[in-house]
Amino acid sequence: MNRLKYSKVYLVGPMDSNREGGRAVREEITPFLQDLGIIILDPYKKPILGMGNLEDDKNHVLVQDALKNGRFDEVTQRMKTVRNVDLRCVDSSDFIIVDLNLEKRPCGTWEEIFTTNRQKKPILIKCDSKKNLPPWLFAVCPHELFFETWKELENYLLHIDKDEKIDTIGGRWVFFDLEDQIKKINQINQTTLESYVILDDFMNEPRITKENAHA
Repeated sequence: MNRLKYSKVYLVGPMDSNREGGRAVREEITPFLQDLGIIILDPYKKPILGMGNLEDDKNHVLVQDALKNGRFDEVTQRMKTVRNVDLRCVDSSDFIIVDLNLEKRPCGTWEEIFTTNRQKKPILIKCDSKKNLPPWLFAVCPHELFFETWKELENYLLHIDKDEKIDTIGGRWVFFDLEDQIKKINQINQTTLESYVILDDFMNEPRITKENAHA
């Protein structure tokens, strides 16, 4: 069984106040998720066509410089675009994984958690200690999805992916059977690719001209 294959996860956590740490956490868990066939939406590598990387190091520096020097209209303009895309990633995901480090002054993290909760999707939260979490959060998210180690979180995902009987957490876990559709799309793409190869071979064949017709 492979319930999580082709599902999409959005990786949530502080970035502005934990630039390298946030990147490292996402890079560490990515191979595990890929092994399960999960599609990853990483805010450090936003897969948004035509918009570039909105939260790369260059843009981060520009936002921080504008903030430091009081160019608040510029901060607003840049961050509105970032917020819009990040919340679109939340909308597009099937579940989210949150690195909740309260010492790093999370802000966008909270909105992404609350938006996901309104959509009744699974919210997997990695925290240092459940006992230190804000009590309000226990009224928002099922505490069964709070984990104090990444290993616990990974084992939970393995359980969801492979075990015959699982708790859907009140229907938060919903699984789509996309295998047949993806196979059909791959077949169409393969046929198209083969057509391009044939056309390319044809276009590169030597042509008979007056000059070489009797060579």
